[in-house]
This record gives sequence, C-alpha cells and structure tokens, in this order.
Amino acid sequence: MINKDEMHDVVRDETQKVVKAAIVGAAEMERRKRKKERRKKFYKFLGKCLSIGALVGIGYIIGAHRELVFKYVKRYKFPKCVYKLVDKSVRYAQRHY
Repeated sequence: MINKDEMHDVVRDETQKVVKAAIVGAAEMERRKRKKERRKKFYKFLGKCLSIGALVGIGYIIGAHRELVFKYVKRYKFPKCVYKLVDKSVRYAQRHY
C-alpha cells in the first residue's frame, strides 16, 4: 500500500506535469498566433506589390502599343463620346510624342 508521503509526492509530480504542459501549450498558441499575423502581413504586402506591378505592366504595354490600341478601338462601333476621347488622346499623343 502507498503511504501518505508517497501519495503526496505522486500528486505533486502529476500537478507539476500538468502545469508545465499548460504553460508550454499557451506558449505554443501564442507563437502560432504571432506567426499567423506575420504571415498575413507578408501576404498583404505581397498582394499590394503584385497589384502595383500588374498596373505598371499594363500601363507599359498600353503605352508601348498605343497606336495598335487606338486602331483597335476605332475598329468597333462605340458611342460618339468614346470617339471624342480617343481623338483627344490621339491628338495629345501626336503633339507630345
């Protein structure tokens, strides 16, 4: 049979194990939370960089091939206000380029 002192030691050891496990678990959860926040911040930054890069690339392509874009737009039937905008753009491009 287990005497009182041995029982006290067993309970104390088990309690210490449970407390250590709780502390380690809380620390692990906090670490995961910080890691998740950093990952989220990085992907947000990456998304902004990719969207800005895409806009710059699209602008470059349109600028480099502006004559083709104007011909493409003139080929289709649009309302007259669109033609006025295109004509203004063509005149502006002819003056400045």
